[in-house]
Amino acid sequence: MEKIFKILLKYSRNGKRSLLFISDAFVIGVSCYVSFALRYINSLIDSFDEVLIASFLVAPVVLLISLSLLGVYKFVLRAIGKYEVWRISLAVGFGVSAWGTAVTLLQLSTPRSVILIFGFVVLVGLLGSRFVIMTLLSRFHPIGGSVAKARNASKVVIYGAGVAGRQLLDVLSRGHEYSVVGIIDDDVSLHGASINGVKVYPFHKLQSLVNFNSVRYVLIAMPSVGFSIRRDIIKSLEGLGVVVKTLPATSDIIKGRATVSQIREVDVVDLLGRDEVPPQIDLLQKNITNKSVMVSGAGGSIGAELCTQILSQNPKILILFELCEYNLYAVHKNLQSVYPDVKIIPILGSVLDTKHVGDVMKSYGVSTLYHAAAYKHVPMVEYNQKSGLYNNVFGTQSIVDASVDAGVKTFVLISTDKAVRPTNVMGASKRLAEMVVQARAETSLDMNFSIVRFGNVLGSSGSVIPLFRQQIDMGGPVTITDKEITRYFMTVPEAASLVIQAGGLGDKGEVFVLDMGDSVKIVTLAERMIRLAGFEPHSDIEIAYTGLRPGEKLYEELLVGEKCMKTIHPRIMTAEEKYLKSDDLQGILSDLNKALEKNAYEVVRDILMQAVDGYKPDGEVVDLLND
Repeated sequence: MEKIFKILLKYSRNGKRSLLFISDAFVIGVSCYVSFALRYINSLIDSFDEVLIASFLVAPVVLLISLSLLGVYKFVLRAIGKYEVWRISLAVGFGVSAWGTAVTLLQLSTPRSVILIFGFVVLVGLLGSRFVIMTLLSRFHPIGGSVAKARNASKVVIYGAGVAGRQLLDVLSRGHEYSVVGIIDDDVSLHGASINGVKVYPFHKLQSLVNFNSVRYVLIAMPSVGFSIRRDIIKSLEGLGVVVKTLPATSDIIKGRATVSQIREVDVVDLLGRDEVPPQIDLLQKNITNKSVMVSGAGGSIGAELCTQILSQNPKILILFELCEYNLYAVHKNLQSVYPDVKIIPILGSVLDTKHVGDVMKSYGVSTLYHAAAYKHVPMVEYNQKSGLYNNVFGTQSIVDASVDAGVKTFVLISTDKAVRPTNVMGASKRLAEMVVQARAETSLDMNFSIVRFGNVLGSSGSVIPLFRQQIDMGGPVTITDKEITRYFMTVPEAASLVIQAGGLGDKGEVFVLDMGDSVKIVTLAERMIRLAGFEPHSDIEIAYTGLRPGEKLYEELLVGEKCMKTIHPRIMTAEEKYLKSDDLQGILSDLNKALEKNAYEVVRDILMQAVDGYKPDGEVVDLLND
């Protein structure tokens, strides 16, 4: 039998279709005979005249035409599912109706009971023949490899018996990479039920199901649940000794960014994300709708997400300002494909080029500017202080000056929690950038300035999460700088939304602080990621501590002072913090610029300690050009 199948599988696709066509013709003829036999019992032979023969001949012709017209012969036999069964059933329904009409018009005196019996028998025959072929194909020629591979398919449990779970089951059933041994769901009414031959179990049965079947993966098929529920589900699966994967979020599926078949690793967003507070639409639209908007650093993680959300609020025009050519190309291409009807202008340049920035603003009549351009990698800026300070401090001064000169109405600076009592040059540079904005807000009364400060965003460039996953895939060790290190985290979409809304609240240089939730211990995060990959931390995968990097803090803060006041938005607060007056600040910036020109980084450190409240460097100067 296996040799016969190997020969048949070498046929072209049209050849296989022809064989199936012949097989169906035989099945239809036999079904027609059986239908008459069941109707006439022993008298069929005596009644087998020219009329019955004519009726016999009409049936295959009509049924085969119906099957062809409904595309049944385009199906892949080894991947027949619910849709294909429905189409075959529909084709049989049309074909039997057409056969009944034909024998009536041709006066072939065929009893109606025969027509009804024929419909049932031919449907069973056509479906049955296909499932026999599917079974034989699975046995002798499994998809994607050998018989051994089919037998060694990874055992899987699906978590969630809803629409997504059923679709996932259907997708997995078409291949041989995974074998679904059970479905877990909290709905009591589904317990004990069977979906496509797979039983639904309550959660408390999961551990025994995993142990008995040597389950390798648990696939979470609940894309529409909120972060809090998803987080609880993932937490309940830790320690099972299985790899936990999940489906993309419903929003991604709806927007075409993903499909239900795209199973992915559990992301840090699944572990740390939280349910968003519904945005206040008036704040989102205030500085964007029907306005000319510009984003500096548009190719970065925050900048790109800001652009996406800005476009959803119908700006008149969006200017993407970016130093990195490739990032500018990529973000412009992506945004233009999603919003083809909006004018999106890609501008390549540096924020330090005041004239160029100003020319762009004047040319396009920029009304609102979001300044996201910054160097933010702590050790990298510590090693390259001149570039970091020029870009973050003098770049902010440059773009503020250009904005005032061009008549921009709203200026929003994206800042960081590392600006609070910094131990590194990056944090000090961002605090100085904040003070540049605060000082200018005091003198430029016709402009609205605001500063938005928040912690780490999940999935940003330089995030530790991809590194952890790579280290886990390689068998470890997972490297962490210190056992006690903690960080605040927020998703990129939530951070961008809150930045835009905070900008709508801004007026005269307020510092807005975003509610980041609870801080997260990095070693705990690493341990969870290891368990969700099916391993045990400290035994299967080692965790190694490498020591704090230059300028790195054990924990981050969001406030310099003690005062923090609520706003009309539950996740946006304002902070009252001291800053230097414009004249004093200009003197410090002048001294800083002179020290940088001479590569005098000890002097640079003294200036930063004088200017930035709470700046306490924790080690020697490590700039790569320091004498």
